[in-house]
Amino acid sequence: VLGFMLPISELSAAFDIVSTFVPDTELLHGMLKHLLFVTFHIQVGMGHIGIDFLTAEQRRKNMLIRMDVDNPDPSEAEETTSSSSSSSSNNNEQKYQVGRVVSKKFEDPTTGKMRMYHGKIQKY
Repeated sequence: VLGFMLPISELSAAFDIVSTFVPDTELLHGMLKHLLFVTFHIQVGMGHIGIDFLTAEQRRKNMLIRMDVDNPDPSEAEETTSSSSSSSSNNNEQKYQVGRVVSKKFEDPTTGKMRMYHGKIQKY
């Protein structure tokens, strides 16, 4: 099973090649242990950093989506109640019009503090 998961034959061939350059096996084993230790810790650390970055980015995207759903603009709510249902699709088009400036208050889920989002709607 490990033969399919790890390149054991390639590692063995690489060890044979390196051992021809370093005749002292104790020195070679010490250097390889140090190399594996450093490689393992760097790979695990980089993996955690990458996962943290991806989860923070997804949390930010979800927060922006939730901000629009949870805190609708009160002026738009008044317009929708006074207008008919046929013009509600027109209000949605205006709501997401490219270049429109949006300001919203929201609670940052990572810190729990209230924040203010201010920016223009852009097309991606």
